Amino acid sequence: MNYYKMLSQMVNNSGLTLKEISDKCGDFGVKITPSYISKLQKETQPPASEDVNKALARACGLNDSDVESFIFEGYIEKAPQFIKDFIYKITTMMKEMTKSIMKTQMPQQLVSLAEAKLDELSDLDFIKMSSQFLEVPNLQGESYITKDVNNEAVSFLINPLLGIKMPDDSMSPKIPTGSHLHLTDPNEFNDGDIIIAIIDNDHFVVRRMVKAGDRVILISENLSYKPIELQAASIKIAAKVKAVTTEL
Repeated sequence: MNYYKMLSQMVNNSGLTLKEISDKCGDFGVKITPSYISKLQKETQPPASEDVNKALARACGLNDSDVESFIFEGYIEKAPQFIKDFIYKITTMMKEMTKSIMKTQMPQQLVSLAEAKLDELSDLDFIKMSSQFLEVPNLQGESYITKDVNNEAVSFLINPLLGIKMPDDSMSPKIPTGSHLHLTDPNEFNDGDIIIAIIDNDHFVVRRMVKAGDRVILISENLSYKPIELQAASIKIAAKVKAVTTEL
């Protein structure tokens, strides 16, 4: 979504008049007129400055992430065409490279889900995500602790930034939110294994698996999460969690 479309959308979603938005901008230390906002919406005015864009976004009730995205789109809109083309080409190339990495680092059952999430990212969000690959932590230092699921130290050559992060606190305290999961893809899974299970074909959960006859129960370490009970024949197991890397 480009700058002008994003502006029109956030103005419409705010439910405010242009006069009310201009007044709110004044509360953020920026003085603009309703007429100026109207010209921006009609694309007869070049994108505003960063301070004005920030005030507009705040006045319309955007959160911090969306404010940043709006400012980014303002800079992109003002950039020469060759810069726009370059950013488009480089982000497209990097996304394809990331997808290739996913195919080598993730269990195949999770690749399509990860690719779909990647495609949902805006250019700014993707650039921010990609920047972490430029700062690879030293696993021999004090920044990271790598343990297996039995809490014993394990050495791994794999870069944890290429793994899957624990999405929530369902397995806390054993696996804290944001921990990097090191996965294996064995042919058999045993009672008590911590696994990644695909639920409803559109998202995954990390749980401890317990077999109960023809059913499988997925149990959280965090008791605030209810167990998930499934038919053993219907469960889709993507991988087994072999070890966890946590950031200090």
